[in-house]
Amino acid sequence: MKTRWLVMVAILSVLGACGSEPEAPAQVEAPAQVEAPAQVEAPAQVEAPAPTERIVTIERHIASFRDDELDECVDVTIEVHLPLSAPERTPSPFPETPGQIVLQRACEEQFSGRTVLAVCTMSVPVPIQSEAPEAERPTSGTFAVVSRYFRYASVFDNQSFMRDCLTGGGDWQAVAEDSSEYARARLDFHAGSLRGLARHR
Repeated sequence: MKTRWLVMVAILSVLGACGSEPEAPAQVEAPAQVEAPAQVEAPAQVEAPAPTERIVTIERHIASFRDDELDECVDVTIEVHLPLSAPERTPSPFPETPGQIVLQRACEEQFSGRTVLAVCTMSVPVPIQSEAPEAERPTSGTFAVVSRYFRYASVFDNQSFMRDCLTGGGDWQAVAEDSSEYARARLDFHAGSLRGLARHR
């Protein structure tokens, strides 16, 4: 407060208003302390509704070979929603057909060192057809497939895989024909074709 009063004296002297010594300003009373507002209680936590169904997920990974060469690898995921009253059942195994192998690991992990030339991604609802009682019947489901193609002939010499993917509502992605992956796959394909002709001479 003393410092503020000295400053006021200096200002008044410069303005020529200090004919007499100014009185020190009256001290300003501090504002009354405001009481802190009462704490508001947090709203009661709403409990989440109890689940009425459970989700069963089945995954399979299937590799296909053609002419002793890896052709395709498919990751299949089936998700089915069942009432809680439905009994637990062990899913049926996927049947193996000649040239196919059911893998223990996902395709991307199993064949991480191989070049993938094309990928088809598809997800469609599962048609629910069941003779089970209504209390045990599936309510909905999803069938998701990710197919990876490794053979040049299956992707670029044959358009059937791409056609089937797009016809089924899937998304088809292939390496560009000006990429190094395409050039190497094409070279390996034609080299293999020449070796095959040489063997049959």
